[in-house]
Amino acid sequence: MSVPRVDRISSSLQRAIQQVLTRGLNDPRMDSSMVTITEVDLAQDGRDATVHVSVMPGKHGPRCLGAIKHASGHIRREAGELIRMRALPQLHFVLDERLKRQASVIAALGQIPDLAPDLAPDLSPELAPDLAPDPAAGPSADAAPTDPSAPLRDRGPAK
Repeated sequence: MSVPRVDRISSSLQRAIQQVLTRGLNDPRMDSSMVTITEVDLAQDGRDATVHVSVMPGKHGPRCLGAIKHASGHIRREAGELIRMRALPQLHFVLDERLKRQASVIAALGQIPDLAPDLAPDLSPELAPDLAPDPAAGPSADAAPTDPSAPLRDRGPAK
């Protein structure tokens, strides 16, 4: 169960940390990498926050995470100035691999028809007569007229 106050603080922290990282850290390990804060998990007592960081390209992830962890004190201080809390939680940064896993799952699902054509749905008229269009029936009543000068269906009285 989520607590509205914890959710509000987590959201504010996420925006503030992202803003600090967008301004940039003066660290060569962060060059040519796009860093995104995907989520902030705040402990119920508000003392600790786990910050999930996504890095593109993925091969720079560990290097950028090291730079971010090294600058965590600076990030915490700058974020604290942006959201003005009495006590800002300790920030613990972790690399978020969820986007990478999602991309690999989507890519794997896209390869199913190539790898196993027998698993791909067959929409031939013999096997699925309801789904395949009937070419002998001609254009359906719902289809738009092909002649641009043809009148549109009567839609009732104009208002």
